[in-house]
Amino acid sequence: MIFTISPYLLPRLIPALRILAPDMPLILEENYTLRLAEMLKRGEVDAIIVADPFDEAGTEARPLYDEPFVVATPKGHPWEKRDTVSASQLSDESVLLLTQGNCFRDQVLQACSELASRQNQSAWPACYRAARLIPFATWWPAAWALP
Repeated sequence: MIFTISPYLLPRLIPALRILAPDMPLILEENYTLRLAEMLKRGEVDAIIVADPFDEAGTEARPLYDEPFVVATPKGHPWEKRDTVSASQLSDESVLLLTQGNCFRDQVLQACSELASRQNQSAWPACYRAARLIPFATWWPAAWALP
């Protein structure tokens, strides 16, 4: 399971597995998508939980749930009271992103093409890097699509 979702998914997943398969041994591995995909291909793990996009030859992926992207702003920001913000509106803002190689960063850049194009422009360093972003579901539990 990737680092960014395990703290939020495991508290729900482990009790459910204990009920559904109480005698099944459960060994968990937390790692980056690339490493987990290698382990899966070598047969070191039976299944992995990773974020989209995941298109690895020799594997089959199935969606488990969807989470919406949200924009979090500080108090007093002009967008504070908005219900929606389009991806194109983000192009002029400073945005917190995870470091390169993190799948959540890739998802944000894929959804916001204007931000992705800034990677190669001098304005890109104005964006900030975050050590870890808190998924939307952790501060609004209704977002979970899991049973």
